[in-house]
Amino acid sequence: MIEGLAGAKVRVQNEKVLTVDETLISDDSGEAFFENLPAGRYKFKATASNHQEVIGRFWIKPGITVSEQVFLDYNLVTVEWSVTEITLEDRYEINLEATYETDVPAAVVIIEPLSVNLPEMAIGEVFYGEFSLTNHGLIRADNLTVKLPQEDQYFKY
Repeated sequence: MIEGLAGAKVRVQNEKVLTVDETLISDDSGEAFFENLPAGRYKFKATASNHQEVIGRFWIKPGITVSEQVFLDYNLVTVEWSVTEITLEDRYEINLEATYETDVPAAVVIIEPLSVNLPEMAIGEVFYGEFSLTNHGLIRADNLTVKLPQEDQYFKY
C-alpha cells in the first residue's frame, strides 16, 4: 500500500516464479490491493511521478493478508547539469540548475551558488568564497548540517 498517494504504480513479482508478475495503480486512498497472489516471497517496486521509487521485498503466507506500507519521498529539489566543451582548450564548463518546490509542508533548503569554478592558483594562494543557504519551504529548517568533501593535498577549508 502507498498511504495517501493516488496514481502510484506498484509492481509485484514472485521471486521464484517470475511469471507471477502483476502491476496495479493505487486508488484515491493510495492503496493497491493485489488479490489471489500465490504464497511465496515477492519483490515490489513502487513508483510515482516526481517521487523517489521504492524497491523492497515481502512474504505472502497461505491464508494470510499481507499489508506493506511504503513511503515514497517527494522530489522537492532536482538539479540538472550540462557540460559545455571549450574548443581549442582542454577545459569544460559545468552548469548546474536547481528546480525546487516552494509550496510544500517541508523545509526546502537551497545552497547558492550551486557550484564554484576555481581559478588557476599557485601554491599558497587563497580563494575566498561565500555560500548562501535559503529555506524556500513552508516550515522551519532546524539542525541543518552541510557535508563538504574531504580536504586533500589540493584544497582545505
